[in-house]
Amino acid sequence: MKRPKNNFFRSSNRKNTGFTLLEIVICLIILGVVAALAFPVLVGQVEKAREAEALVHMGAIRRAEILTHQNSGTFVNADNAAEIQDRLSIGVQENFFTYKVVEATDSTFKIIATRLGTLVDAMASVGPMTITMGSSGEIINSGTFTTPVAGAGGGSSGGGYGGGSSG
Repeated sequence: MKRPKNNFFRSSNRKNTGFTLLEIVICLIILGVVAALAFPVLVGQVEKAREAEALVHMGAIRRAEILTHQNSGTFVNADNAAEIQDRLSIGVQENFFTYKVVEATDSTFKIIATRLGTLVDAMASVGPMTITMGSSGEIINSGTFTTPVAGAGGGSSGGGYGGGSSG
């Protein structure tokens, strides 16, 4: 009686299909390197977008302050978004920054935006960041501030983020 041939261990009779473990590991390593290179770039772009959002909000607060000054002859202080809403009649969302208006007098004021920290920021070594804008729209002081958004603070009253004058 003849024994049936066991072709299970004979690779010459079997078709090789699929990927080997080595090929899969190499692909995973390549994907890991690409992800490690792309992550800092992505975090940087996200941070620039958040900074741009802060500048847009600061420009809106500045324009509201100028309108308030035209009506009442003085600028107003506001310690948080609720007071900005109440005193300037403008809604500001504090997603990534907190906003306040300080040192308001009859002729000038400052807007301060302070960065709220998140886990991604800690991983990217983005520490606390503060942007200070003067009444004429100039950036007085900033932490890791990168690029101003053109035209976000100018409006019809002149100025802007480059240090123009208010009208």
